[in-house]
Amino acid sequence: MSELVAQYGYLAVLIGTIFEGETILVLGAVAAKLGYLKIGLVVLVAWIGSFVGDQAYFWIGRLYGIRLLARWPSWRMRVHRVTHLLEKYDTWFILGFRFVYGIRSISPFVIGMSRIAAWRFMLLNLIAAFLWATALGGVSFLLGAVMKTVLARFEVVEHYAIVIVAAAGILLWIAHLVRTRQRTEQYLETEESAKKVGKSPDSGV
Repeated sequence: MSELVAQYGYLAVLIGTIFEGETILVLGAVAAKLGYLKIGLVVLVAWIGSFVGDQAYFWIGRLYGIRLLARWPSWRMRVHRVTHLLEKYDTWFILGFRFVYGIRSISPFVIGMSRIAAWRFMLLNLIAAFLWATALGGVSFLLGAVMKTVLARFEVVEHYAIVIVAAAGILLWIAHLVRTRQRTEQYLETEESAKKVGKSPDSGV
């Protein structure tokens, strides 16, 4: 396993952070603490991947957002939530949405559908991706140090730390998918009921 992590670890971090990345960045940082990768390169690759991925989602939203939203109505609940936060906090939201689990992937798509200028999002996205990669990478590196100490105390092979983090990440991801699906179904049911009586599901009246 150590050879696979050393050989493909940076590529995995790049691809993982393009698509979402929390779990893969944590894994990369833990692997760095265990000596398989270098933390500086892990953070750099995560920065690049996160920036490139969210730029792509931004342009997908800008060019195809309305059509995709019409095709996938289950996105509407998260789109409404992100739109509300974007309108209220604007710059701070763009800088911080990566740290809000549950709306991280949909946020750049929604921002692309807004009136935010492309150049402004690119600049803020570059800063935000750096903050996210360094903050989460640094915390995860410390997590790796703790896990290394605990595993050594119980004489457990170090590479199990990567397996433990990966398993925890997968379980959290599955739980998030289930919760999101349940909330989306409830939202769509409420929306449908509101339409029948001429009310918006978010209006509360």
